[in-house]
Amino acid sequence: MAKQRSTGRIVAIKLCLLENNILVYQKAIREISILRQLSQMEENSHTIKLIDIIAPRQLTERGERLLFLITDYVPLSIHTLL
Repeated sequence: MAKQRSTGRIVAIKLCLLENNILVYQKAIREISILRQLSQMEENSHTIKLIDIIAPRQLTERGERLLFLITDYVPLSIHTLL
């Protein structure tokens, strides 16, 4: 959880580790693309909104690429909902 400086809005930050594997990259790109499309739909209130993606240039010590997905903050977990 973080606070967006420009708006004061509370957001969630999800860290994604992308292993050096083409299948992992393809899956991540597909899921992010779908989330981005759903976020652009005005009438969609059933998914979180993807606000931004931050991809640092440096890799982890194990050669993994980091991605930070900035989304709306939802104070519930999937376990609470189920």
